[in-house]
Amino acid sequence: MTEMTYEERVKLGEQTLSITSAQLRQYQLEKKMITECEACGALDWESPEENAMPSLTATTAVRSPGAGNWFFSMICNNCGHTRLINAGTVWQYFFRKEPGNG
Repeated sequence: MTEMTYEERVKLGEQTLSITSAQLRQYQLEKKMITECEACGALDWESPEENAMPSLTATTAVRSPGAGNWFFSMICNNCGHTRLINAGTVWQYFFRKEPGNG
């Protein structure tokens, strides 16, 4: 795998940030992610939003502080159990159209 240029990383970030709440919901439905909560059995999920866009959580890698991941989340409205959805996987679904992707 080749390392991305700065410009490629910026574009990937901008595209990821452009994913709307409606697109995230479309992805969740397509991938059949709206299932019973593993913790309590409820079927009442919400994906947090900021300014009408899906909220993103960023983590850093302990062994490589310059590296990290972005995640969208789904929160059970009954018990608070949280599922994380890798933003890179969602990005691939919308921006890298390949056979079998979607």
